[in-house]
Amino acid sequence: VSELQSNLGLSSLSLEELAQADELQSYLEKEVEEKCNSLLARYQTIKKFKVLPVEFSVEGGELTPTMKIKRNLVHKKYAEDIDAFYG
Repeated sequence: VSELQSNLGLSSLSLEELAQADELQSYLEKEVEEKCNSLLARYQTIKKFKVLPVEFSVEGGELTPTMKIKRNLVHKKYAEDIDAFYG
């Protein structure tokens, strides 16, 4: 992340500020479109996403000790954000 922050001129921002930065959002939208969506059928494409202001960790409960995502917990923890995609 720090290399990307430097390239976008956002190296002085905290993780929370970075998650809200328009420059990062624009960069990610462009990358998703060019590297993912352009290779997929329309119904398979990523249409919405959100950059969270936290890193998933074992301590935070989002990851197992073997670094796998605890999907049920993440879904519960970020239910409002996920529901906003469909509402």
